[in-house]
Amino acid sequence: MSQVVWCQWSDIDIPDGFKLLHSESDLEDSEKLSQINVYIPKYMGGAKSLAHIREMPNLKLVQVLTAGFDDVLSLIPEGVRLANARGLHDLSTAELTLTLTLASKANVANMISAQENKSWLRDVRPSIIDAKIAIVGYGSVGQEIARVFRPFTDDITGYTRSGSNGTHQMSKLDSELDQYDIVILITPLTDETRGMFDLKRMQLMKPGALLVNMARGPVVVTSDLIRILKTGHIQAAVDVTDPEPLPNDHPMWEAPNLLISPHVGGNSTAFPGRAKKLIAAQLNRLANGEPITNVVFGD
Repeated sequence: MSQVVWCQWSDIDIPDGFKLLHSESDLEDSEKLSQINVYIPKYMGGAKSLAHIREMPNLKLVQVLTAGFDDVLSLIPEGVRLANARGLHDLSTAELTLTLTLASKANVANMISAQENKSWLRDVRPSIIDAKIAIVGYGSVGQEIARVFRPFTDDITGYTRSGSNGTHQMSKLDSELDQYDIVILITPLTDETRGMFDLKRMQLMKPGALLVNMARGPVVVTSDLIRILKTGHIQAAVDVTDPEPLPNDHPMWEAPNLLISPHVGGNSTAFPGRAKKLIAAQLNRLANGEPITNVVFGD
């Protein structure tokens, strides 16, 4: 069956009979909007790209290019399927997690400052070799993070709600937090996980430990994070913030012992090629009458 597809790239390998739209101007044309059956919102396009979903009366499938979908779920009309990009960002997110961890623990910021000041400072360099690591949230991304960290340490514990498949139950986290040198957050944002790392929980962490938030900003209480960083009890590295983007005058920018990246876990040079392969595979499944993968909403 022929389908009209909107995607941000013009070089997608689409099946015979499918029509590809890729121009931003197509999304301002009511006639073109009425033709679209498959919509792939622009990656990192924000609320503007998602708002078009409501303007497509013949829409059948929304394929987002993120693993998370909490920001789009409420916009999906009845009868429309939503598929996420589970697995697409696993390795790039794990890569950035390792980058932030190494940069924080080795205090690369101090190295840069010393270089700028032409200061030859030699000190004992902190290492993550043989570190004890907790990964809070142990889905596909959490497991990939564990795989990337294993050359440095085998002492990695995943935390899940059920405690299945060798993980620890989330209910045990508070009693075990003080064991870990590094705590990595990679949970989805739900009512249960919103604000789960507040001042009380962060105070349970081992002195000098590193908290790495790769999940969603609201998983950590921002004001509490700033407060505990000022005490020097822990370090933190975050790829996500609350609010996001972080306003220029936000106190988080000046918090000590903190490394911030601007939510770029999946936005790497590896992304376009991998995303195009995912889209082509999904469209081929549609063309062949096969079930599409990663459906998170709809029949």
